[in-house]
Amino acid sequence: MGTAYGGARATGTQSTPGSTNIYRSVGTVSFTSTLAITEHGLFTASSGGTLFDRSVFSAINVLNGDSIQFTWELTLPAGG
Repeated sequence: MGTAYGGARATGTQSTPGSTNIYRSVGTVSFTSTLAITEHGLFTASSGGTLFDRSVFSAINVLNGDSIQFTWELTLPAGG
């Protein structure tokens, strides 16, 4: 696991796009320094909380003033 970015966590906007069995969270993280971002985490709270999901990827280099929008989707089987 990498070092956490010291900025505030983005609070994702929750939705169920076009289907009741898809959960989507979209959050934008703004940066105040030059960094190489290599992972994304979805937490159950805006501070503390439990890590619900983690994604690791090739470095995305950001500069002061840049932002990245992360979209996370979970598709659940229909059922009853």
